[in-house]
Amino acid sequence: MPQKVAVIGAGPSGLASAKALLECGIEPVIFEAADQLGGLWRPKDGHTWNDMRTNLSKWTCVFSDHPWPDVAEEFPYGRDVQAYLESYAKKFSIHKYINYDHRVDFIEKVSRGFSVSFTHNGKNCADIFENVIVASGVFAKRSQPQLTGIKNFKGDSLHSGEYKYANMIKGQRVAVVGGSMSGVEIASHLAEAGREVILVMDRPVWILPHYYVDSNSGANIPLDLFLYSRRNLASPTQSVLDEKEKHIKSATFLENTFGNPGDTHEALRTHIDGTPPYSAISDNFLRHVKSGKIAPVIGKVDFACEGGIAIASGEKFSVDALLFCTGFSIDLSFLDERSQAAIAYRPDDKLVPYLADKTVIHPKLDGMYFVGLYRGPYFGIIELQARWAALLIAREVVPPSKKKQILNIEKESLIRNAIPRPQFPHGNYVEFADSIATEIGAIPDCGLDASMVGAIASGPVVPGQYRLCGPYANKTEAAYAIEAACARAGVLI
Repeated sequence: MPQKVAVIGAGPSGLASAKALLECGIEPVIFEAADQLGGLWRPKDGHTWNDMRTNLSKWTCVFSDHPWPDVAEEFPYGRDVQAYLESYAKKFSIHKYINYDHRVDFIEKVSRGFSVSFTHNGKNCADIFENVIVASGVFAKRSQPQLTGIKNFKGDSLHSGEYKYANMIKGQRVAVVGGSMSGVEIASHLAEAGREVILVMDRPVWILPHYYVDSNSGANIPLDLFLYSRRNLASPTQSVLDEKEKHIKSATFLENTFGNPGDTHEALRTHIDGTPPYSAISDNFLRHVKSGKIAPVIGKVDFACEGGIAIASGEKFSVDALLFCTGFSIDLSFLDERSQAAIAYRPDDKLVPYLADKTVIHPKLDGMYFVGLYRGPYFGIIELQARWAALLIAREVVPPSKKKQILNIEKESLIRNAIPRPQFPHGNYVEFADSIATEIGAIPDCGLDASMVGAIASGPVVPGQYRLCGPYANKTEAAYAIEAACARAGVLI
């Protein structure tokens, strides 16, 4: 009898999971609460603003066997990502498995698998599934501090997930709270619209451009192709150094390569002190800081009043509007208490909200899989996690021993309890991707022709590398993607 598999969510993770299941001959049942696929990339009710571009280029923000069109922007707009996901669903016949306007309310472990309770057209329904893939995304809930006095603030106040364009916000002076990826970019977006911006950030971050300028050729190379430029040099931290030494090496690399943002404004000076380096990507932020359009302030907002805010140091700022770029968190509140306890779910922990081997499987939750729920999900790793889950469900690969799973979960716990905490739990993209690819036999080292061996050794690490080998390999599509990325990075193969 065919297995029944529920996939929760029709964003990038849910679509990749559905496609991987179909490869294994398993038809998924996809639950999507909205009326459109795409997750955070949905233009109408997703979490992107109108002019938002991806931080990763089309060479890495891509699935292994579905390349972007040649005419696509190198750093696509959010609406372009939505169109890409629509085309992915069409190419692999996923649309017919998506149940729109089906909101999952509760998932409970039962003897025959999992009982999934959901709401559709105002009706409460339920069904039993042998397996469940939770792919509900890391942008499920907006994280926003409950400031003392916020009810007295007279201006506009909204979260970045609501922000679409500058004219949504009334007033000239805007306080942007939060200085990570979205904070830096939205501050720049507002400055370009003529607003005066105060950016309140917990700590300085390294500011990286979308393009790295090669000192020898002068060529502009997409940042991700530069940072993941060789498998054996994919991260400046791959060594036997301890954590503090790794952080020093990473920060030194960033300063030597991109300069210190403190040279633009002293408040932004980052220090090479052994703490985890944080970064944001923006081409215009430092320019706007230098011109005075953005005033960076290091500290935490303490309270709000009728005409502004105050930070913990006591300094006050008069502003007309507040924009919270304070991030998002996953939401696993629909899991039963036993399941939440098994994975040590902490809803307020944005770094490591639950514990699972490679954030995918847990020995106490046989039949439940988590895909794309780690902070900072790359399309390539989303796809690897989806393939691993599908192959485990289809019993085409053997799961790690329970002992090994527990050891890997203990590593996740160490990341959760690290002080100071890193910006991302799995910041070494290539190392994390390789660890999952190893489980499915997709490490690109099996009988490749000479050109591919050279591309793997010297070229950028892109998702296509993990489609060359292993189950359901597609060497034609993979080779095309790898060769195109190498050409763009100026790597001869």
